[in-house]
Amino acid sequence: MAPIMRNAPGERVEIAGQYALVGHFGEETGISPKWLDKGEQFPLLGVSSEAGPLWYVRLYKSAEAALAA
Repeated sequence: MAPIMRNAPGERVEIAGQYALVGHFGEETGISPKWLDKGEQFPLLGVSSEAGPLWYVRLYKSAEAALAA
């Protein structure tokens, strides 16, 4: 199993793909996943610090199918 790479808001995308915004432990945030191309910047967030750290993670086909269901 490949490691899950966390990407902070404002960083540059290294691998194009579908990305989801998740909480520190991988919990869903309710924000729809977004396709980002290599070189784009991960969107900056306007959420309170009470939400805890949030990260973007690249989704794989199995995760995309589960979210679509």
